[in-house]
Amino acid sequence: MKINIRCDFTVDLDNPPENLTELVKDDFGNFTKGTAKDFCYEDKLRYLDMIKHAACGRKQACDVVRDSIHDLVDSCLDNDGEWPEWSDIADEYFIANCVERGREPFYNHDLNFRQHKVVYEIVKAVIEY
Repeated sequence: MKINIRCDFTVDLDNPPENLTELVKDDFGNFTKGTAKDFCYEDKLRYLDMIKHAACGRKQACDVVRDSIHDLVDSCLDNDGEWPEWSDIADEYFIANCVERGREPFYNHDLNFRQHKVVYEIVKAVIEY
């Protein structure tokens, strides 16, 4: 499985390069280039977020909402034979469900032990930068 951490930085979790730590540190260095030292920790957190999103296959917020609306429409059509009312979509419980579906744990059940270890090594390299 390959994860795309940034547009120009992809890591194969099944076959990581021998120099993974150096590659991650180089990429993070490019990511944080031009940032004042006082803000380097913010860049680290943003970069860690990108790793999490890449490793978990996290969807963009608009995709989560679109999928939730599709699920609601399918459910209403299948169960009631009718389209949902606008109030069903604007409902606070529906919106809260969209937010919850958009949250992803760092742990991904689809990754095996070795792949999780590679993700850990990437995170470790960023923290030690």
